[in-house]
Amino acid sequence: MNLTGKEKVLLHLSEAEHRLTETSRVMPPGLSQEGISKATGIPRKHIPRNLKTMLDRGLISESQAHVKGAAQRRKVYLLTPEGLELARGVRQQASASKIQLVSSDGDPCSTTLGEAVNQLVKDHPETGKRGLLFFIRSVSEGEGADGLATLEASRVLTAMEESPRVIKHIHAAPVVRRFFGRNNELKEIGELLEQRSMVVVYGITGIGKSALASHLVESHRGSVFWYTFHEWDSLSNLLQPLGKFLEAIGHGRPGLKEADRGVNESLSLVKEGLNHSEALIVLDDSQKAARELRAFLEGLALNLEGMEKVHFLVLSRQVPEFYSRREVALKKTVGEYSLEGLDRQSSDNLLAARGITEEFFDELYKLTGGHPLSLELIETPERRIQVANLEVYFEEEIMRRLPDADKRVMQQASVYRYPVPADGLLTEPGQDYESIANLIRHALINQTAEGEYYLHDLLKGFVLSRLTAHQRRQMYHNAAQFNMDHQDEHERSSIDAIYHYLQAHEHLEAARIALDKGRELIFKGYVDELHEHQDELDHEELSPVERAGLLTIHGEVDIEVGDWPGAETNLKEALELFTAVGDRAGQAKVYTTMGGLCLRQGDLEGAVARFEEGLPLCHELEDQEGENHILNGLGVLHWQKGDIPKAKEYLERSLELAERTRHDQGIARAITNLGIIEFQHGDLNRSIEHYNRAMSLSEALNDRKTQAQIYDNLGEAYRLKGDREQALDYFDRGIELAETHGFRLITAHLYRDMSQLLDEAERDELVEQAQQIFKELGVKEE
Repeated sequence: MNLTGKEKVLLHLSEAEHRLTETSRVMPPGLSQEGISKATGIPRKHIPRNLKTMLDRGLISESQAHVKGAAQRRKVYLLTPEGLELARGVRQQASASKIQLVSSDGDPCSTTLGEAVNQLVKDHPETGKRGLLFFIRSVSEGEGADGLATLEASRVLTAMEESPRVIKHIHAAPVVRRFFGRNNELKEIGELLEQRSMVVVYGITGIGKSALASHLVESHRGSVFWYTFHEWDSLSNLLQPLGKFLEAIGHGRPGLKEADRGVNESLSLVKEGLNHSEALIVLDDSQKAARELRAFLEGLALNLEGMEKVHFLVLSRQVPEFYSRREVALKKTVGEYSLEGLDRQSSDNLLAARGITEEFFDELYKLTGGHPLSLELIETPERRIQVANLEVYFEEEIMRRLPDADKRVMQQASVYRYPVPADGLLTEPGQDYESIANLIRHALINQTAEGEYYLHDLLKGFVLSRLTAHQRRQMYHNAAQFNMDHQDEHERSSIDAIYHYLQAHEHLEAARIALDKGRELIFKGYVDELHEHQDELDHEELSPVERAGLLTIHGEVDIEVGDWPGAETNLKEALELFTAVGDRAGQAKVYTTMGGLCLRQGDLEGAVARFEEGLPLCHELEDQEGENHILNGLGVLHWQKGDIPKAKEYLERSLELAERTRHDQGIARAITNLGIIEFQHGDLNRSIEHYNRAMSLSEALNDRKTQAQIYDNLGEAYRLKGDREQALDYFDRGIELAETHGFRLITAHLYRDMSQLLDEAERDELVEQAQQIFKELGVKEE
């Protein structure tokens, strides 16, 4: 009864196809990769491998089609005549297998699987809706008499009645120690959630939005996902945990959490996954969402009508700008709720719980206006409070009373941009967790459900502004060291370490990180942040070789942001330094980069000269990565000159070298350019094959720059194939990725190429934007 993966897929597809009619235009979900995984129990990540084997053997066919419940076309799979014949054999063999059937009454009997299924359908007609594979997956191996596999009626019926799992992904939610009042608010927000798809609760910092939401989450019967935004979050920071959450509740969408797919595709996948999920999605601190995430939230708000049985609770310090009054007043998909301070009785209850003397209640309520965090901050007064400035009170009545160890923990917390574990705060001898526990008890530091800590924004600026210059440098130094110690745990660790070292005035350390990690950060899309810090990174204590290497990276960053004069200056100076010290490897790298810059500028003669200077050095040094890069550049150069045979020769040499040395980035680069040549010579299907292979490699490398370029290429290929919707989809993905990560030249090409599919007004607008970028970069349009 143990079927192979291939046999399970054959059996499932034969059953799914049986329900199709000759006029079926919308395919059932069971014919998609996700549907096959769900029906067969084969893990989603193993499905492509199984399907490829079957495609190679001619057992199935692959095509794109509209799938029921999916917003975009999906790959679907149908059996070929050979596959159907093999599936019949699998069915016959499985049906004839000897098993033990245990009826609803508990009586066992020996029979065949086919006879057992017939008996179950007779006794329980509702099971007739299921195919043979469903019953096979309900069989328990070797549990019956004589070691026979067993099929129990009760197990089959239970499997049919299984409801979606309830999952509460609330690790980012704050731990609420005390909660007072808010009965009216809870009732009114609860009613709004029943009436609207999205409810926005807004109010000033520390007013208790997160505490209120945590209380709502506790009583919510369905699944809950909680996400707290930070200023530096990218779209993937949200999508990865959301993708895992959707998988856990049985609504996963392939690829959602594995790679950066851009706003449009991600939005489509999220919409599909959340539809009918009966989940509550809490989005905290939404005012901190960066541009890419705001675009995603805007897309959610515009598409609320297409998502049923899911609700969003958005928390913000002000009325957000990612939706319009239309969603509130006309479509009535968004509801708003302004959260004010606690009422008088709740404020009194909170103060009483903290041991504050009743004689101070009136004055404290007037001072705080029922602001929960302020009420938590105020200690039992030893005199009547005369000042109305909470910061002065905080300084005089709280900070001065804190033990020095606790103050240092708060000071350390003030420089971080994200919650950190305890060892990120306990950075000095003599500190221990008791300091953190004490600060939590006094509501001076917040704790997430994952055990990480952060200083409330109300206090962060206050504490940071009161550090001496020496203290500030020490705290930033500690934060930088913490990030360096955790480089393998978070993609942002290197860029954050650079930021913290610069704030600590340790420019040399920051420069050496940029030198070591610069190219990796460029490929991953941190171009703007590297460019922002560029002037600060150059340091006199760098050795000539280090400084030359850093100038080379500066040049590569300049190229990406479009500062080509700056790139020329930096690369020229780097070349002079490398030449002066006799560093031939460094010279080769600069020549290669200069050649690429000349190509972008349309200076083909200059590109040839630079590549011809760099190639012998790469041969001499056995620098195969550098040689691969130059061969690829020469291929592009000859393509631009119109010498296609020569272009193919260089690109194929580049590909062969990259494959031999297992350099995935070089493989992706060469395949992409070969795809462009195939495209221009009319073999669209072949070019698309090249692009898809290159995309898979780039996604695995998290090389967002190459991904953006490939989206443009795919859009052009599908435009010429006449598939307007697919072409627009790829152009949209490319624009989102290129704009977000500052790839300006790629953005201009995407604008220009996409414009050909739009009406006159939209076309002219995009063409104008593309021309403006070309002009700023000094590029002559092709």
